[in-house]
Amino acid sequence: SETYLRSLVPALVDGNPAVQFELATTRRGARALSDEPWADSVALLRLPCDDDEPARRTLVEQILLPRLARRRGWDVLHSLANRGPARTAQPSVVMVLDVIFFHHRTMGLVSTHGMRWAVRGAVAGADAIIAISEAAADDIATTLGVERARITAIPLGPGREPSAPANPSIRRRLGLEQARIVLCVAAKRPHKNQRLLVEAL
Repeated sequence: SETYLRSLVPALVDGNPAVQFELATTRRGARALSDEPWADSVALLRLPCDDDEPARRTLVEQILLPRLARRRGWDVLHSLANRGPARTAQPSVVMVLDVIFFHHRTMGLVSTHGMRWAVRGAVAGADAIIAISEAAADDIATTLGVERARITAIPLGPGREPSAPANPSIRRRLGLEQARIVLCVAAKRPHKNQRLLVEAL
């Protein structure tokens, strides 16, 4: 979701020069984004919470964020990472990346239930729902009991430019000059299906 945000915001700004964008994020998020080349093109608003404060973040998201949106006169509130206010005075759009945490416990028990509650509320209160693929849209509709027509699938873009190949000396140092390598960067969790990758190898 962070990569999505870092790519989407400048694209929106560039594509809509007459629109004033404001980005509300956590304290750490604001610090991290302040160095972005596009940071001067948006009003960067610091919310009084961080991601490692789940209860506080939820209160801010559900109570302070809608008030902020109303006070600043936003035309639409677009939440980019599964969650968002359940009720807002203005139209709201929520981006739901996936609903895997409804099928598998990917976090602690309290966090899993909290996330499920937050996503259900955001989706129920949203005027529009965006998914990253048709498959995700179908899963969201089925899992959350949402009418499929309310969900628009907008695939993710190609992402960043490829980086330069790794320094060959790294392969030499590790004794892998001729080796075929499979790199899996996913977290070690059952739903990531690394077991199938190992079996395939």
